[in-house]
Amino acid sequence: MGGAQIGWQLTTTDLMVVQAALPANNTGLRFFIPGNLAEYRFDLGALSGAAGEVLNSSGNGLNGTRINSPSNNNNVHTTSSGKVCQAVAIPSNNNLNQIDAIDTGILPAAIGANGAIDFWYKSTQAWGGANVVLFDATTTSGRNFYLAYASNARLRFVVTDNAALPHTITLVQSGSPSVAAGIWKHLGVSWQLSAGSAVLAIYVDGVQKATTTDPSNGALHSSLGTLYIGDNRSTNFELGNSAQSAHGLIDEFRIYNFTAPPV
Repeated sequence: MGGAQIGWQLTTTDLMVVQAALPANNTGLRFFIPGNLAEYRFDLGALSGAAGEVLNSSGNGLNGTRINSPSNNNNVHTTSSGKVCQAVAIPSNNNLNQIDAIDTGILPAAIGANGAIDFWYKSTQAWGGANVVLFDATTTSGRNFYLAYASNARLRFVVTDNAALPHTITLVQSGSPSVAAGIWKHLGVSWQLSAGSAVLAIYVDGVQKATTTDPSNGALHSSLGTLYIGDNRSTNFELGNSAQSAHGLIDEFRIYNFTAPPV
């Protein structure tokens, strides 16, 4: 009798042996079907603020909800000028206390230690001169999960792991893209956390622009909140009080529960 084999098999040709011996004590292997966890196409009528009205087209439930500051009359809404059919329009604001966003209701921990996000974005203003938030799940100071472009117009993707002494994985910055106002750009990020290392990457228009590898304990920080699209998640945002909303159109926002280049 041979040794234990751990893996999966669908057919006589579609199979894989992941490990030829039992896992070490107090460890295990997790199998899952990789897929599109969420896909927000924003192809619907004007948003009213009703819970779950931003539909997730992946079929997994997880519908989103509009978050809008009571003091801002320019509500987040849909528009016919999306990259594909309609898009969501994020109004301009530059106050951390004012939040105009789509709350996906999805915790980064639910996505997992390996994941990816991609979407189309068209800014109403040229990139640069301000710190602009594209998505954010940060709720605690210094424990970050966000994508933004900084005042130097460089994209900045920050992930914090769940180490005993939590630290922020070194940011990834792409070269200055010098994007003019009114230009659609396809943006993507991926993260792969494992016991010992974290690999982050940024993609622009399907091309990897930056990557980094840092020490990690292999899990996202437990304080992270649900992912907000288009604005800061809380006032605990790393880039300071001047951080602005996305101030533009976001379309075809996809969240994956595995690490893969954007499509």
